[in-house]
Amino acid sequence: MELLKFLINNWAQTSFILVAIGYIINVFLKYIFKKKEIRYNFFLNNRMKALEKFLSDYTNIEGTFNDTSTSYFYKSITTKEVDSIILPLRYNLTDSLAKLQLYTSQKEFKTFSEVYKNFNNLMDSVWQIRKKSIEEIEKLNALSSVLSRYSLINNDLLKEIIRQIQKDIK
Repeated sequence: MELLKFLINNWAQTSFILVAIGYIINVFLKYIFKKKEIRYNFFLNNRMKALEKFLSDYTNIEGTFNDTSTSYFYKSITTKEVDSIILPLRYNLTDSLAKLQLYTSQKEFKTFSEVYKNFNNLMDSVWQIRKKSIEEIEKLNALSSVLSRYSLINNDLLKEIIRQIQKDIK
């Protein structure tokens, strides 16, 4: 009863105090949400840059490797020249993969690692084919088969990655 009487007699001061408390709570919550939004946007922005860099580096090394492996088979370039072309691109891809580990889940990172592993297996397969003592035409057929097989596998993995990225953005 006394509280009700107090509120009735001091309604202006009471409403001012309630408005002030509400305003303070509002400012505090806006600050917290803005801080979380900035962190999320920063993380998402860096994640997208890392994904873009990985895809760009992969496309670059895959195209270059396909071109140089054919030249390598025709012996128009040496192993040392292939290494000087491919190794810097491979280091870039490795660096991109390492950065992705910061911004992706373990499941997503496993898919990226699988793409990287498949590319390394492709390189090994190409070197193995060149070392074989078989006719040139058989080597070229084997090369074509290996390049297309690994390309299909990695393209499927990359499509899955892109689908997951698009799903995360929505």
